[in-house]
Amino acid sequence: MQLLFFHQWFSDDMLKALSWTLVHSLWQGVLAAALAGIIILSTKRSSARLRYNLLGSLLVLFLFTFVYTLNQQTGRINPAIPVANGLFDEGSKIYTEISDHTDQLTGSSAASVDILLAS
Repeated sequence: MQLLFFHQWFSDDMLKALSWTLVHSLWQGVLAAALAGIIILSTKRSSARLRYNLLGSLLVLFLFTFVYTLNQQTGRINPAIPVANGLFDEGSKIYTEISDHTDQLTGSSAASVDILLAS
């Protein structure tokens, strides 16, 4: 089944990053649940306010880890896909053509600077 609905809003790389973030959130959630259990067991005789604040802070921490993981996963997306595919290797035709055009631009701009300085 293709998710054409999601392809209208997100790129393939973004969907992949979101999917991996959800996978990582599973073990992060298990860790947060274990910490919540420890908090509940260790604060049996404490006030409800303290337990509420500790568990609420744990929930906020879990949300921050989700956002941090998503940020890390989207940071792995390479916006310059042609570079990742090797189109700009030094031996390739595209790289050579770009280098030639860059040299031509540099040469013409250097010549115009020389003309301006001479006059």
